[in-house]
Amino acid sequence: MFCTAVLCVAVFAACAPPQDSNSEVTGSSGSAGLIPAGRMDLLYADQFSVDYYEGGYSLVTIKDSGEFLLVPEGAAVPEGLSEDTIILQLPLQNIYLAASAAMDLFRKLGALDSVRMTGTKASDWAIPEIAEMVESGQISYGGKYSAPDYEMLLSNSCDLAIESTMIY
Repeated sequence: MFCTAVLCVAVFAACAPPQDSNSEVTGSSGSAGLIPAGRMDLLYADQFSVDYYEGGYSLVTIKDSGEFLLVPEGAAVPEGLSEDTIILQLPLQNIYLAASAAMDLFRKLGALDSVRMTGTKASDWAIPEIAEMVESGQISYGGKYSAPDYEMLLSNSCDLAIESTMIY
């Protein structure tokens, strides 16, 4: 579920005509001993790709942003990766979600249990379920997207921060 939520966030990308889904699996992680197992078929999105590797590894490449290797729970991080590849060791259970529009994706996918902190106060939520979770402390307010509470994020062992594109 979490991987799907991360991918849904990445899907906020530009569209283009359909691409050939049989294109060769590429990525700088191919030289890290990972054995290709397939690629996500994308019909219109052209700003990201997802390559699958044996052992449950997934490489998410976001155009002009970088590569993110999702490493399955209990699996080793492969050696020989590009130093620019960001490692996301699954499961990610302490997410700071500052992109409020993405919160509904996590809710619909049943992945709210991975979100521990938000960049929106309870009183500012239009989704009652999320407002209640922030009010009850199930999800903590971790500071506004433009001024997160870094000490809180670190003390809560934040594994991943999903920011709004408004910070660019």
